[in-house]
Amino acid sequence: EQVLVVKSADDLQTEWSELGTYRGHAPTVKEAMDAAKRACGDAGADFFILYTEPYEARGVWKVDGRCAMKAAS
Repeated sequence: EQVLVVKSADDLQTEWSELGTYRGHAPTVKEAMDAAKRACGDAGADFFILYTEPYEARGVWKVDGRCAMKAAS
């Protein structure tokens, strides 16, 4: 199952629970986002909710967000 990247928690139309925070970096924005989705997926998350847009600093792309799962219905 794929982890969905969400720009803001306000964009989610479903109830969710936070599993934890993910902060990481990689040489490209795609690699950074793929690592975040993989880490969240490994934790059982359905979503990676960005705190900020990915940004470049000192030659690497950084991502910062939280892993979340759909709330039980």
